[in-house]
Amino acid sequence: MTTFRLAAVERDGVPRPVLLIEDRMIDVQEAVGAHGLTPPEVDGRLDVLAMLDRWDAWLPLLRQIAERGAPSQAAAGASFLAPIRYPRKLLMAGANFTDHMAEMGGELPPKETMRPYVFLKPPTTSIISPHEPVTLPPRVQKADWEAELVAVIGRPARNVRQSEAMDYVAGYTVLNDISSRDLQHRTDWGGRGPFAFDWMLGKCWQGFAPMGPSITPRELVPDPNQLAVRCSVNGELMQNGNTRNFLFTINELIEYLSELFLLEPGDCISTGTPAGVGRPRGIFLKDGDLVVSEVEGICRLETPIRRAQ
Repeated sequence: MTTFRLAAVERDGVPRPVLLIEDRMIDVQEAVGAHGLTPPEVDGRLDVLAMLDRWDAWLPLLRQIAERGAPSQAAAGASFLAPIRYPRKLLMAGANFTDHMAEMGGELPPKETMRPYVFLKPPTTSIISPHEPVTLPPRVQKADWEAELVAVIGRPARNVRQSEAMDYVAGYTVLNDISSRDLQHRTDWGGRGPFAFDWMLGKCWQGFAPMGPSITPRELVPDPNQLAVRCSVNGELMQNGNTRNFLFTINELIEYLSELFLLEPGDCISTGTPAGVGRPRGIFLKDGDLVVSEVEGICRLETPIRRAQ
């Protein structure tokens, strides 16, 4: 089976889905025409989200394009977008790595008494493209990095059991959950009790979810619960963890979330971050930094940091 990833590039101001095969890319629409294939119907313009809405029909077509080959061009220098513009829901698993919990001073109760801790980021304002700068607003003085594996949903999922959860995953991408450590703790509400921590103020600033550049199909990832997760800042390795340290596996997250509401195609579940963030060391992002987030076998995300003037 030919290994490929699904991405989106900007061409003449319009997003175009492409397949990445090694260092080459194939325009999906052009390949469909070149091979005389019959694509699934989509509402409006073809984009990755529309493909995920009909993922069971599109996946075999993408396999055919990858196997047959098509006119391609070098991927280097292409203007990659976030692969999904935009998921209907961007779901973030908090405190989901045991080693990250330990470095942040958290104490875990017995797992059998726990449920996943999940919050939301607004997709259309949080998600930005690879190489697009994260702009730190004046109020955010202690911005931190959190490299994460993202599971992308490929079928409507409601009340799904763990044993069946992976059948609803289309593939995986990478995200960095940029976090404002100085603002997340709300001292203006007393700093204690139920209003001590504000996940919106700490996590939901505009552009605080760089994502991409591509989606690796689930079938090409043997075990998402055994992947290296790394993050470097200016070439210095900060995070070097592994999804084997998940507190809750992807299967468990899908079971939990699909009980709460319908998971829709294109929904993204960001699975938390391993140890190695800046806060325990008192190191934070600054103007001119370059953050590189990578998950083994998935993709590599580069994010420059800028300070708003």
